[in-house]
Amino acid sequence: MPEAKRTQDRFVDFQSQYAFDPQTNVVTMTRDGTTHFDSDVCTPADFVQMRPAIEAIGRYVRAEVIVRSTLVESSNVASQE
Repeated sequence: MPEAKRTQDRFVDFQSQYAFDPQTNVVTMTRDGTTHFDSDVCTPADFVQMRPAIEAIGRYVRAEVIVRSTLVESSNVASQE
């Protein structure tokens, strides 16, 4: 299970959470982010300052989340009978 992440600076708030429910075998992923600027859009200088955080978040959300079932596949069960 991926670890929850949180980053916060002057321009960006981002957090992620992951939960596994063993009873339903469901993984729930929640990712949320907001940006904060002094106006409706950021200035070029603000963008330069926030770019490393935005790029790190982008790499994080593009990373694969691999979920592997621990259940026996039905085709394997049928072949063992």
